[in-house]
Amino acid sequence: MIRTVRLLRMVRAPVLSSQLSESIMNEELMLVSHILKIMALLLGAAHLVACAWYGLGSAEAGAGWVHASPVRDSGLWSRYVVSLQWTLSMFLGETLIDSESLRERCFAVAILFFGFIFSSSLVSSLTTAMTRLQMLSSQQSVHMTQLRRFLVTRRISRPLALRVQRNAHHILLEQKQNVPEASVELLKIISDPLKVEIHFEIYSDLLMAHPLFRCFRSTNPAGIRKVCHTCVTIASLSAGGILF
Repeated sequence: MIRTVRLLRMVRAPVLSSQLSESIMNEELMLVSHILKIMALLLGAAHLVACAWYGLGSAEAGAGWVHASPVRDSGLWSRYVVSLQWTLSMFLGETLIDSESLRERCFAVAILFFGFIFSSSLVSSLTTAMTRLQMLSSQQSVHMTQLRRFLVTRRISRPLALRVQRNAHHILLEQKQNVPEASVELLKIISDPLKVEIHFEIYSDLLMAHPLFRCFRSTNPAGIRKVCHTCVTIASLSAGGILF
């Protein structure tokens, strides 16, 4: 029964991982979670192969790699660590333990073949994710450096320069949490009725805080949608910023 529950959890793991990724709105957190997912997948695959390699080596009494190596006198944990080390080395194309039987050789060849493809794919995905994460961090630093250089070369007073930098930093943080509509290319090609519905769901709760718009919504639902679609704009201000 317990094994069945564990198998069901393993089957649901990709679905839960996908749902978790979709719930993360911050791109940096999404990339970090993707990197952690790749590492967990690598360790999980290595664990399964290590268990299979140890089981194969201990299945034949006196004929497997377990009985032919010094690890035969060690505890179970030491044998597992040696098996895991062998698995990770096979992913890199190296062999730390010699095969003692035909079955072990066939298993090692299969792991070398599929491990090369598997590890290459994971390393490529991991490199891409880490590069993208580094690019996001460097872009913000470059933008802030350009802004400070502009303020210095134009001899902007220190109090005003601090306010400008504070506001710019606040806007960058806001853009990380809430993606600007203008930067989403696919929103430019969807139909206008869908855009109206999107803007209504975004802005209607804000407008309903005022009794005038609540009354307008009850009397003219189509009109309030038009207001949300054409009349509402978003402005990001830091503390102490001037709106009007």
